[in-house]
Amino acid sequence: MILGVHVSGAGKIYQALDIARDLGCQTMQIFSRNPQRWRAEQLDPKDIEEFKARRLKFKINPVFIHISYLINLASPDPRLYNGSIQTS
Repeated sequence: MILGVHVSGAGKIYQALDIARDLGCQTMQIFSRNPQRWRAEQLDPKDIEEFKARRLKFKINPVFIHISYLINLASPDPRLYNGSIQTS
């Protein structure tokens, strides 16, 4: 059985892997960005490389990405629908 949890993405993205490891997880889920905003800052390429390195080191696989709460591809509201397309 593979054990995992949804881990906080506060701080640097790679720090979420430390939390998952400390909890004894073999898999985890994180938000790809702030779940309550349309626009997100780009991740630093160095942080992405560190995330990849720690994921391999800690053997945390797979990693699941949870999209924003705002995305709704079935919305009848054109503003929300178009925003969802642009964000996803």
